[in-house]
Amino acid sequence: MENAIRHLDPKIQNTYQYLATKQIKHIMTTNIHNTLHKRYQHNLNQVRNILKQNNLTTVKADKSKTIVLTNKTTLKKRSIT
Repeated sequence: MENAIRHLDPKIQNTYQYLATKQIKHIMTTNIHNTLHKRYQHNLNQVRNILKQNNLTTVKADKSKTIVLTNKTTLKKRSIT
């Protein structure tokens, strides 16, 4: 960024340096790191592994917002009939 600003006309360099510094400060103050992200990702991966190991899948229930865990083979049998 500094190199690009140096290539500008010397009369407007200070203005762009100020604007760039202001934008960097804004980015740094608004960039909130989610410290639990790795933990959430680890838990999600564990659930996926358990579902895969037990031949399970998730299915949305018919008339509600619930999710049902079911065996993949029984799901295939129901969809065929």
